[in-house]
Amino acid sequence: ASPYRAVLCLGHIVDPDGRKMSKSLGNVIDPWTILDSRGADPLRWWMFHQGSPWTSTRTSLEAIDASTSDVLMTLWNTWSFFSTYAGLNGFDPADPAIPAPDQRPLFDRWLRSRVGSAVSEVTTALDDYQPLQAANAIAGLVDDLSNWYVRCNRRRFWRTDPTLDQADGLAAHAALHEALVTVSLLLAPLCPFLADRMWTQLTGAADDASVHLAAWPRTEEAAVAPALDEQMALARHLVS
Repeated sequence: ASPYRAVLCLGHIVDPDGRKMSKSLGNVIDPWTILDSRGADPLRWWMFHQGSPWTSTRTSLEAIDASTSDVLMTLWNTWSFFSTYAGLNGFDPADPAIPAPDQRPLFDRWLRSRVGSAVSEVTTALDDYQPLQAANAIAGLVDDLSNWYVRCNRRRFWRTDPTLDQADGLAAHAALHEALVTVSLLLAPLCPFLADRMWTQLTGAADDASVHLAAWPRTEEAAVAPALDEQMALARHLVS
């Protein structure tokens, strides 16, 4: 049997001016400085998201921080938002009162479609050894989760508001929970530590379970609604 099927040839790690890093030039960044101050996942994410791995990579702590803030911290804040309100409201993903996916409000059906499309994009990209395209697809989904779904539906998570319908609140919790679980699965090959922590907390998995042992998500073709995606994209464009 072959020891491997494909090889990616990595480009040079260069400084912000495009010069090859060299101790004599004094432009080397000690990788342990990055790992100790930022962590492994932010470094991995930045390397996947900044460009194709075979191109030269301009490296700086500022670039890594910006990439982390744009996507990983946005995802962390969305996850924190869900966890806070799920805990306050006693949300249980197995609650039989949660409406079926096709019976949920329009926004929730759109989110399910959006997640399904992202699963297809990321799967195709990784199968083709295109980590940049996979990272871009995940980044786009995280942006839609935080800056559109949560922003427009925040009030639905305030279960203490007597004017809100309980089933509607359950639908919102379930929709965001399902989306975040899928994001953790998609993120696992790129940011293994963050993905494992997210997945474990969101699923309530046992200590010996891991996102890296879970099945890769599959797109539910019936959930993907291109016409709905286009309408929501237009609505967001008009609002923004």
